[in-house]
Formats: sequence, C-alpha cells, structure tokens
Amino acid sequence: CSTAPAGAAEGEEPSHTTWLQTNPAGVTGTEKVLAKDLRVLGRPVNEVVLIDDTVQSGTLQPRNLLLLPAWTGDPSDSTLPELIDELLHIANSTDVFDTL
Repeated sequence: CSTAPAGAAEGEEPSHTTWLQTNPAGVTGTEKVLAKDLRVLGRPVNEVVLIDDTVQSGTLQPRNLLLLPAWTGDPSDSTLPELIDELLHIANSTDVFDTL
C-alpha cells in the first residue's frame, strides 16, 4: 500500500499538482492535464477554494474551483480586487460548496 499522496510516487515530495491521463470536459484524446489536488493540503476539501484560470486545474475537485479569466499582463486588470467581497463571503461560510 502506497503512502504517497495522490499523484506522487512513493518517496517523492508531496505536490499539489497531479498529471492526469484523463478526458475531462473539453479535453479530447489522451492528452494529459495538470490538475491541482487539494487533498494534499491536509484540510477538509469543503473549506478550500481553488482560484485558477483553467478548468483543468479543478478536474479533481471541480466544486472548489473559482474560475477567473487568464491574466494578460494588463496592469489595470482589476479581477482580483473585484473578488474581495465574494472571497470574504466564502471565508465566513462553513462550507465552500454552499457559496461557490
């Protein structure tokens, strides 16, 4: 029985990312996608939000994903500041699944 976290081989350092050979929505063929595995954080998954700009990152825990547009380098981008109220609301909830 392996004690390595999901996506890590025995003896490897734990990683929050896992390469999946899978076909999540929007991925065809046998492409690999980089998924972020929130379980390696050691916290209840219903208390963690994954903020990312790719759907594939949330393949393992899609209910935790707060999807944002990709940052283009525009210094006037205000996407994150505009999320402050929503993130505060999520932080005050007991279950992110109820708020996302």
